[in-house]
Amino acid sequence: KMNILIDEKSGWSLDQLLSTVYKKHSKGECDMVFVDYLQQVRVPRSQNKHEQVSAVSDAMKKLSRDLQIPVIGLAQINRDAEKTNGKDVPPSLIHIKDSGSLEQDADVVMILHRKEDGFDDSYTNIDLRLAKNRHGNVGVCNLRFHHQVCRYTQI
Repeated sequence: KMNILIDEKSGWSLDQLLSTVYKKHSKGECDMVFVDYLQQVRVPRSQNKHEQVSAVSDAMKKLSRDLQIPVIGLAQINRDAEKTNGKDVPPSLIHIKDSGSLEQDADVVMILHRKEDGFDDSYTNIDLRLAKNRHGNVGVCNLRFHHQVCRYTQI
């Protein structure tokens, strides 16, 4: 059994996020962290978006190591990811928005990509791309997302 805390506040600063996680973890109330999404965490002294995302990425890596818990950071990819050199291509590591530090710091990077040829009102076919795996293989898993029950199944 894992302790899950959902906090829907927006506009978190990096200091607020870290303080909350460390406090909750010390009380046994935090076994895993999801940050949705990394590019929105505020870093007051950063000069630009690249510095901000780099600081958040570095802090999430340190948090995971310090507390020995998984930290999952959701990140946005560039809008033009599917139009590389005029061709339709699935997004990859180079398409992560605002910083190469996310791909550098992460142990695992997974990218969801909706397939244009597989969807209707009840489901959508998705590629789950394991784009980086520091401790194993990379590859693609074909999934189907069932809208009515919010569930992924392997196809």
